[in-house]
Amino acid sequence: MDTWSIPSESRPGVNYLVRRVSDDYYTCTCPHYTYRRQECKHIRLVKELLRAKQLVSQEGIEGRMGAGLEAPTSPILGNPMIRWDRVQVREYQVRIAESSLSRNTLVVLPTALGKTVIAAYVAAYYLYNYPWMKVLMMAPTRPLVHQHYQRVLELLRVKPSEAKILTGQLEPEYRLYWWRDPSIKIYFATPEVVRNDLDLGLSLKDFSLLIFDEAHRARKEYAYTRVAEAYMSQSPCPVILALTASPGGQERKVREIIEKLHIEHIEYRSEMDPDVKPYIHGVEIEYRVVDPPQSYGEYVKVLREMLNEQLSKLMMAGLIKKDPEHVFRRDLLEIGEMLRYEIGVNMLDEERGRMWNLLIHQSMALIIYHAIDLLLSQGQYAFRNFLEKVAEERRRQSHRRLARDPRWRELLERMRRERLEEHPKIPALIEVVKEQLRKAPESRIIVFTQYRDSAQHIADVLKKEGLRAEIFVGQGRRGRRGRADRAPTLSQRQQLEILERFRRGELGILVSTSIGEEGLDIPEVELVVFYEPVPSEIRFIQRKGRTGRVKVGRCVILVADKTLDMAYLTGAMARLKKMRAIMDRLNRSLGEAKRRIWPEPKPIEAGYMEEADRELAELMARRAEQVAKIGVEGAEPSEVKPLEVLTKPDVEGAQAPVEDLRSGVEPAIEAEEAPIIEPEEERLRQKEFQAMVKGLARHVYRRVLKAGERGVSIPLLIEDLEYEGFDPGTVRSAIRRLIKSGALMEEGERLYPAGRRILEKKRMGLYSGDARVYRVYVEDMYPGAAVVVVNDRFRASVPMDLYDAPPASRSVWKKGNELKILGALLRIDGKMYLRVYDILEEVG
Repeated sequence: MDTWSIPSESRPGVNYLVRRVSDDYYTCTCPHYTYRRQECKHIRLVKELLRAKQLVSQEGIEGRMGAGLEAPTSPILGNPMIRWDRVQVREYQVRIAESSLSRNTLVVLPTALGKTVIAAYVAAYYLYNYPWMKVLMMAPTRPLVHQHYQRVLELLRVKPSEAKILTGQLEPEYRLYWWRDPSIKIYFATPEVVRNDLDLGLSLKDFSLLIFDEAHRARKEYAYTRVAEAYMSQSPCPVILALTASPGGQERKVREIIEKLHIEHIEYRSEMDPDVKPYIHGVEIEYRVVDPPQSYGEYVKVLREMLNEQLSKLMMAGLIKKDPEHVFRRDLLEIGEMLRYEIGVNMLDEERGRMWNLLIHQSMALIIYHAIDLLLSQGQYAFRNFLEKVAEERRRQSHRRLARDPRWRELLERMRRERLEEHPKIPALIEVVKEQLRKAPESRIIVFTQYRDSAQHIADVLKKEGLRAEIFVGQGRRGRRGRADRAPTLSQRQQLEILERFRRGELGILVSTSIGEEGLDIPEVELVVFYEPVPSEIRFIQRKGRTGRVKVGRCVILVADKTLDMAYLTGAMARLKKMRAIMDRLNRSLGEAKRRIWPEPKPIEAGYMEEADRELAELMARRAEQVAKIGVEGAEPSEVKPLEVLTKPDVEGAQAPVEDLRSGVEPAIEAEEAPIIEPEEERLRQKEFQAMVKGLARHVYRRVLKAGERGVSIPLLIEDLEYEGFDPGTVRSAIRRLIKSGALMEEGERLYPAGRRILEKKRMGLYSGDARVYRVYVEDMYPGAAVVVVNDRFRASVPMDLYDAPPASRSVWKKGNELKILGALLRIDGKMYLRVYDILEEVG
């Protein structure tokens, strides 16, 4: 009889014994089974983990393949590129991955259920079966890009030298060099980088798979949409894997994502699906409703008076046809969209002016409406900062008008000199946090708030209470005129340091804005607090998903009664309920986006996996050596332990606790910006690339000079140089460098010497300078000067201070060369000099 010890989720230190009496009969010592005789979650966990162990055991996959036996029928489970000792096999992940192999798929899966694992499964299929093709994985931010790189290298047996991170920190020309490198198999990049590089000549025709993380962003003009469009048009067999926790609860928004990413199938799972349920511990959601202080009423009264004045202007214009008390933010936004449309299509200046004036009133109404919401839902701190921000803003007319209003100035002065009573959410938050810490002193807690000003205030209050709290916000932005944003900001390095302290337990509480919602590898937390409800069901799912991963989590939502908080709360919940029906309805309507031409699979050679393991081990050893040299602690990525599915009790009956593998979906890894190549080697690569481009630029320049005024066709030039062994991306880089430096000009897909513009102006009588065309023969070269024969008649000197041609042209000044130049003859102190404006042609 096999026996396993399962730790209790609700009673720390208590273990329940699960015994297998027969293949189908299990017992458990927990109260649920003891008194009700029903299969409990402990039995279900053991069954699921046993099945996972069977799937990944030596006999199940690696042993069968090593013995020459037939591999499992699953194209995922039979893939030797996947490190099966680093992943817990879950049936729903395998099913979703298998369903995504040959069609564009949108995967909708709650946070913490392993979307990255699914992406790794699908990527492994294409890397293994189509090794001559490439895979691209995109994420919206650089920390996420580096996090995916680390995670995929942990999960897949891919050579680190064949994986490359490309972000905006690299020069575009250098990125193109890497895009064209045939040795790279898998790329990790931000979508903006890919979109920009597409405009520079990147082709996606050789990519077998594109992965779009946080796919709910693929709306309107976001970079994902341009990348997907280019991929579908360029590749003969495109496959898109789009990942998100929620695409939204409005059908039009979901449909837009589907259209932008050319989705052909949707894989949707929620916490209620039977194949997901064993891994969900659940989240207990509580609502704490508070009443805004009555003392805030006099400030709201002044703001409401100002708001009604703006609404009355809109009512007089016929834009509002209901009681101002029932005009909400959505009404104002719709009026703004309508006014902007009318301004765009109206040709009469007088009518346009009237529309612009109404648009200013609409904007002022929105600002005042937001100020009221801030005061009632956030409190004095965020409210005062917003009043100051509006008063200091000079670029927008609506802000300037409000800043001149004596009532606005009076409110601001009162906020500066008076201290209002604290918003009731603050004591409620302190009570919730302390209550959690009394139950479990080592708890990790995240407090989410929408505004950085509120985050700073909350963190300060919690610190005053003696709690280990820290703010966690983004990098912020600067104003157009360089004025720094006064709201708190953190660099990416500071963010990673705070996350690491949070992981180690040095911090107990993170007070985070939206940066903590999406994707980042934040450890499991026991409590999540919403300082305010969020209107977006996407953000609701992402926030809530930060808890309930390893054990039952707790989520507390603070709500200010009779404010926008209530509307946001009910709206988000209603859209969540609609999501399943929307997914099912849209899924039935989807069809094939493109008829694909699939190449014949040619699996990678068997020895590749051993080489990948060896290369990864060498890379880790080099990094460890570097860390030891500079004495930096914690710079290595944390080691992911091999999977241990179950541990049986020893012979003396002492129970060894089972490792709860439900926490193994996304092991904690360092989100460092760890390049594949060490920094010194990366710098050498960049120098080599720059030298290559510089040499190629000289080659291109001389070809254009040889062609003279006829010019050179850019497509033909790229084709010729590609035939000679030059990479097209590098050729384009050389051409851009020559154009940017002024050595060449581009006109109608042809390259000409830059001096051609002066010649054309001269022929048209638009140029009055002294430039003329001369034929010169370089007779001799001296340091800092050359001696030439001009038009076979004059001997002249060309000193460097009279050489005004682009620097790239100096390479053709060699003894014995014959050139056609644009210049001017000068006689100074009885000597003949030649001023050179440009080289038009290399004759010799």
